[in-house]
Amino acid sequence: MKLIIYLLLSIIIGCQPTNDAFLEKKFPHFKVTVNEHSPASGFELQYELTQDSIQVKWIAKWEGTTDTIVYFESLNENQVKELRSYFYSTDIEGLKDEYAVPWIFDGLELIFLFQYNNISKRVEVRNYYISSLGDLTRLVEEMLPEQLYFRYKDYGPISSLFKTKMPSNLSSQSLKMHESYVKLRSDPDNHQVQIGYLSAFPGEISDFKAVYDPDDFNELYSESNEYIYMLQFLATIHSEEVGSLLINLIKNASKSCCDAWSWLRSMTAAYAVDHTQEFAKILNLQDQTDIDNVIWRLADVENHDAYEEYPKIIARLQEIGELNLAHKFNEAKVRRISMGPHHEAIQ
Repeated sequence: MKLIIYLLLSIIIGCQPTNDAFLEKKFPHFKVTVNEHSPASGFELQYELTQDSIQVKWIAKWEGTTDTIVYFESLNENQVKELRSYFYSTDIEGLKDEYAVPWIFDGLELIFLFQYNNISKRVEVRNYYISSLGDLTRLVEEMLPEQLYFRYKDYGPISSLFKTKMPSNLSSQSLKMHESYVKLRSDPDNHQVQIGYLSAFPGEISDFKAVYDPDDFNELYSESNEYIYMLQFLATIHSEEVGSLLINLIKNASKSCCDAWSWLRSMTAAYAVDHTQEFAKILNLQDQTDIDNVIWRLADVENHDAYEEYPKIIARLQEIGELNLAHKFNEAKVRRISMGPHHEAIQ
């Protein structure tokens, strides 16, 4: 029996692809490109690895600047072997094309492009940590000076720039909102946690202002966009509840009520594009004054040329046969443009 076990172990060990010749034959040529981008700062670095070298390039994003190679080094035999071992041990083709946290709209973006053995695999990652990709970035960091290390780190289920630290001196309403936010970020698939977040979210415009834009600029003022944009994620699961909440808020809002207004309008416009059927259904249940208020609040922007969501709302309404609403949205747009860019909205 011991002899059989020994023979089996010998076969298994003998089949392990640990020698240089095997790995070189398996992956003779390869190229990995990683673009690391921060939308908030516009900063972007491009990392490029082959079986011969590693290069890091600063990607120019501003007028009058050019791409600049900030690091270049030939790879030694051991480094190449480690990269080939990574290719062998990682199911690269099994990776999804995209990993993203749906409620985060900025933060860190990485695009991985793997090219080997006539295979090309592109993986886009936004504020989401994948351990197999983290293994690669750590391997690459061993070849680089510290100042060029990736910002792609494992901070739990997701890697984001958002805060979960408890703000100080919160009102009971803001405290409940923040606690619900932390729970949802920690357990986003939990139905009860999702419902708890929607219940905690201010449903009246006066409460909305008190939580997200108080006169002393405290409470949840500095992170108001985080809490509001969480609704886009929840709308994929609780479309009717989110739609009713947004329409009730926006119909009673005024453009000058608070800094968080722009986030609320943007969130409502995104909802109208992504959930047009539900949006039209809820909107049609309002009285005519409230319908007009909602449409005008969404139309009242200074630059419609840069307002991508608005024509999409009109087009989607037309597609589902809501021609009357589409016509009203178009009328509101024409009216708002005729008033000029710095018009103060009629409340």
